[in-house]
Formats: sequence, structure tokens, C-alpha cells
Amino acid sequence: SLRNAILVRRFDQIDRIAGRRQCRCGEALVMRGEDSREIESRRYRVVVLHCPECERDQKVYFDVTRVFH
Repeated sequence: SLRNAILVRRFDQIDRIAGRRQCRCGEALVMRGEDSREIESRRYRVVVLHCPECERDQKVYFDVTRVFH
């Protein structure tokens, strides 16, 4: 959720963190898409990861506010 967003200082950290995520079934997740959100003075990147094995999607939230400051 946004309350538990992962704080990053550079955008390349998102790719590294997302690339290491695994599904509950144990399969490696692949990036399906991403979106940006701005709430008050905070900026977020939302990455959608997909499991090719069990077809589950998972959203991972990143706080990218420091990238812009």
C-alpha cells in the first residue's frame, strides 16, 4: 500500500527491487506496467508485477519523492 511504500533515491533502484520479487507460488515476477501518483507533497511510482505461472498480479509502491528533491 502507499503507507508502506518503499523509499528510493534513484529510479534504477525500482528495477532492481522489482526484479528480485517472487510470487507466493515461488515463480519470479515480471513487470507488467507502472503508473505514477502524487498525493499532497509525496510522489509515488506504482509497479504492477505479474506471475506467469499462476497469473497473479501484485502492486508494489515506491516513494520517489527524494528523486525529485
